[in-house]
Amino acid sequence: MTFVAVPEMQELLSLVKDLHARVGALEQTRVTPVLPAPPATPAAERKDVQQWTVRLSKALIDHLKAVAYERRVPPSQLVEELVWKALNDR
Repeated sequence: MTFVAVPEMQELLSLVKDLHARVGALEQTRVTPVLPAPPATPAAERKDVQQWTVRLSKALIDHLKAVAYERRVPPSQLVEELVWKALNDR
């Protein structure tokens, strides 16, 4: 006896195939969300800034601080610019 011979299994297989087809159709019609434009003003000058804690490796933090120092910007501004660029480039 195979699973196909059991009516309940045949119905379940049919439902799975239908679901698979629907998901495939949705994936083809999916629209990539449009991200808002990065802010033109530095984070320190904006009023909508909120503190958010992110855990990063010590090496990355040290590197970000060094690059921010070279560019004469606060590390948080550098991180925000990098995140906006990464999100818009994908």
